[in-house]
Amino acid sequence: MTGAVTPKREFMNKKLNHKVLNYYEKSPEGSRLESSMGQLEFERSKEIIARYISPPPARVLDVGGGTGLYSRWLTQLGYETHLIDPVENLVEEAKKISTQEPHRRIASFTVGDARKIDFDDGFANSVLLFGSLYHLTDKSDRMQALHEAVRVLKTGGILFSVGIYRIASALDGVRYGFLKDTDFEPIIEQDLETGQHRNPTEDLSYFTDAYFHLPSELEEEIAEAGFEILAILPVEGVGAFTSNLDDIWNCAEGKKSLLDIIRRTEWIPSILGATSHFICVAKKAM
Repeated sequence: MTGAVTPKREFMNKKLNHKVLNYYEKSPEGSRLESSMGQLEFERSKEIIARYISPPPARVLDVGGGTGLYSRWLTQLGYETHLIDPVENLVEEAKKISTQEPHRRIASFTVGDARKIDFDDGFANSVLLFGSLYHLTDKSDRMQALHEAVRVLKTGGILFSVGIYRIASALDGVRYGFLKDTDFEPIIEQDLETGQHRNPTEDLSYFTDAYFHLPSELEEEIAEAGFEILAILPVEGVGAFTSNLDDIWNCAEGKKSLLDIIRRTEWIPSILGATSHFICVAKKAM
């Protein structure tokens, strides 16, 4: 815990990546999870969270929570949720939606950064870092965010961290036809070689500045911050290769079968190499 003090001071002179902020000001993040692939991501993420999170009532910090989709879901289950995000318009949208849904009202809203969480030591039972880590392209910044997560968690508290896998752009190229664009090939090449994702085009479909992890890398970073790793699981899993996902997802039996197949194959190590997102679940041991 003593290592968290110096990174907090360093943060004060380090601004967020303006490209990332601009992307989320322009991109319809609030509706991203409405697509079939987005709904699959949401359902799988909720399933993984539900397995490991402490029962309600408990406090959850949703860091990088965007428009509050996960916060509202957890609030409805009886959790006290606090949303933090660096993009002001997303926080305002989350606040607006929350006030219209009294049964899913988020406890607080903060325009803030994962590298400096403005909550007391030991405040939360769980922390969600869904988006925060992969937009911190320098390891030192990711470690600062992880040290902050350690600080604000109670002993035994659970961290849920999302990583984007190194092959995500290649998967998107195949899935959405981006390979037809010659500008997309260098993006894939750099991703695979370094993990440093950059989008030199004006096409928002190609995402923004990010770091695409290997699962072992994210696991090592989280362990280095002092967490005990509980699990590292694929989100989309074999569903990432489903060519007719819209048809399957809109059929109750098809959706149930797909989720069951993903669940039954999630523990196969090679599946982690065939997914767009994965979640690392970890516990604050002391």
